[in-house]
Amino acid sequence: MELEHGDKQSTLIGDFGSLSPIIHAALEGRKTWKSPQRLVFETSTHNLRVLNMYFPGLFEDTSPLAFAPVDSKAFPFRLDPRDYQLACFHKFKDRPVWAIFSDPGTGKTKTALDMLSYNFLADRIDLVIVLSYPKGVHIQWVEDQMPEHIWMDVDIKAFAWDGKGLPPWMLKKIPQKKMFSGNIEMLVHERSRAALYAMAGLHRGRWAFIIDESDAIKNFGSVRNKMARRLANDYDAKIRGIMTGTPLAKDLTDEWAQFYFMDPNIIGHKYKTSFRAEFCKLGGNGFAETVIGHRNIEQFKQLTAPHIFRATKSELNLPDKLYDEVVFSLSKEQKDLIAGIRDNYLSTLEQDADNFTRASNGAVAVLRMQQISCGFVSDSDEKTTTWLKENPRLKTLEHVIDRLGDNKVIIWCRFINDILSIQEMLGKEAVKIHGDVLPDARRAALGAFIEGDARYLVSNAKSLGRGVDGLQKACSYGLYYSNSYNSIERWQSEDRIHRLGMLTVPPTYIDLIGRGSPDRKILANLKAKKALSDWVLDDFKAIMKETTYD
Repeated sequence: MELEHGDKQSTLIGDFGSLSPIIHAALEGRKTWKSPQRLVFETSTHNLRVLNMYFPGLFEDTSPLAFAPVDSKAFPFRLDPRDYQLACFHKFKDRPVWAIFSDPGTGKTKTALDMLSYNFLADRIDLVIVLSYPKGVHIQWVEDQMPEHIWMDVDIKAFAWDGKGLPPWMLKKIPQKKMFSGNIEMLVHERSRAALYAMAGLHRGRWAFIIDESDAIKNFGSVRNKMARRLANDYDAKIRGIMTGTPLAKDLTDEWAQFYFMDPNIIGHKYKTSFRAEFCKLGGNGFAETVIGHRNIEQFKQLTAPHIFRATKSELNLPDKLYDEVVFSLSKEQKDLIAGIRDNYLSTLEQDADNFTRASNGAVAVLRMQQISCGFVSDSDEKTTTWLKENPRLKTLEHVIDRLGDNKVIIWCRFINDILSIQEMLGKEAVKIHGDVLPDARRAALGAFIEGDARYLVSNAKSLGRGVDGLQKACSYGLYYSNSYNSIERWQSEDRIHRLGMLTVPPTYIDLIGRGSPDRKILANLKAKKALSDWVLDDFKAIMKETTYD
């Protein structure tokens, strides 16, 4: 056999015999028989590996190459790493691609900054671009993490994106090294994307691209993922790193999409359909096929293991989490409104011979019931809010925080209406953060809570549940006024106060549970790490049947 290797297309020439249909079916992408002895196919690592399996020695399968190591016996760490952080540093310091998939709170950012410092001093890179998720947390890289962890020998200037534009020195070649931090949404908007292109273009081939909370690009077809790949490829990023505590949200395609950004050759598949055919079990009919399981797991691990480092909370020897519940009764008005929703849903379901009332209808019904249990009613477009006469949940919250004395408390809410009503009740002792709070105000609120006199921080897990460090230094109580359906958001939010640098007392998490509300069933599904997309009709039936009078 003879292989004519090309960047986009390759040709295999020879006598295929009875292997012709087998090989043709195994290859991904476009493939054409130019003659019985000449097969043209798309060049991908997967295709070359397939052919190598049938014709050994045809293709030399190599992982991404390592840089030549720097001759140095000692490293000027700003802060001494823990054993597992040092192991990660030595594994990846001379590698162009790496993934830190460690538990939240294990110090991923410190390890990344140690590796970047090493590469700055090795004169491999002049610029680092870090894109973070969610909104606002990117400021921490420049204002908090970099001063604490970047090596003192590195002469560096840093800038956190403010939405207004880049400082002039960012668009010039200067003696100092540079660090830029921004939000992942910069990839989506044309103006901010142009700023990224300008920086990367100036330092083509001498810059590092880091995505913090890389599950933000887990959707291969999303604008975020496409633009991240385009930025890295078009401007030749020398180092690509990804970091997250939750690389696998639904199935292995989430992890494949993140590795594709790092280097498509790691797993080898160029197409999502081809990847799923090899590593996923599919169910459903026609275009509704979904991943219901996985196969060839060991092969997947062998391909990805050289590029992954994982550290778990167990390596930190942190105190165990403590959980508590405070149960309260709803008002008669709340019970009547919830009963009306429940009875209408179950009646509709009973009359629905064709099962038209599907789980999505149940999700809407449960959302309305949960809002009512929180003291308000919203219309279908969420624009008009009617407040109920009584809100026992808010009164219960007041009793609980009184019981906690002078301790600082993070109060987690699902709805912005919850955040607003709680801050109104608590007054100047509370600060709030949600999606509409601007970065400067958000920063001020965090400072007031962590270092100032604010006793309460009221937020939602979507805005503050990930990427924020420092809360553990001030607080050991997390009070869940109301929960979303998102299990990842729940556990990420818990880990804000269960991480390196936390107070010496065990963290305590308190859930408010309204009798006859959906609270307990939502919490049970969160504990089972069951996402809303996994809920089925029986889940919503169970919630409806549990929402009964005391």
